[in-house]
Amino acid sequence: KEKLIKILQKKIKAGCIDFIICGGDGTINNFINTYMQLPPKIRVSLKIGFLPCGKANDLVRELNIPFDIKSAFKQILRKRIKEIDLIKINNSYFLTGGGLGLPTETVKDVELFSSKNVGKMLTKKLRNLIYLLFVIKKMFFGYGGIESTIIKNQYKNKKNLMLISVQNQSFIGKRFMLAPNADNCDGFFEICIIEKPN
Repeated sequence: KEKLIKILQKKIKAGCIDFIICGGDGTINNFINTYMQLPPKIRVSLKIGFLPCGKANDLVRELNIPFDIKSAFKQILRKRIKEIDLIKINNSYFLTGGGLGLPTETVKDVELFSSKNVGKMLTKKLRNLIYLLFVIKKMFFGYGGIESTIIKNQYKNKKNLMLISVQNQSFIGKRFMLAPNADNCDGFFEICIIEKPN
């Protein structure tokens, strides 16, 4: 991150204010967290475009950016600008969604699997379907859930949850519609809590 902030500061000093991020949600997240380290008066003048090159690409799907690179680039050149809400948890920012439980465990498992030779090959072939397969695997073979206590109107209720998610858009992982009413530019985020089925 320190290297990225130095590169970003150097480019801004050279007069760059428009940036194109070529990558997926992880690359975008890394850039946004670097961007937020800049002074507010500099951040206001910067504009960011996205070329989708990742596995899930949740943000570009939400923004209806085409997956064809030429079409995505044409859309960037039209310079239609949209402000997007940021969610901050502790000292980290994100644009799409995040939380605890099954999605987090799934991402960890997919990243570990993808770091091995056979895993790399299968992940490349299956693309974002790999996440669905790992969710199914987790559901049937060993996902314990999140032991939690929910306090509502002074009543405590112990629950075993499948996930707790903070959403700035309707879905995560392309197909998991967690917050259908979420809008990434309305100034609010949605919280999704799902109990673990027996």
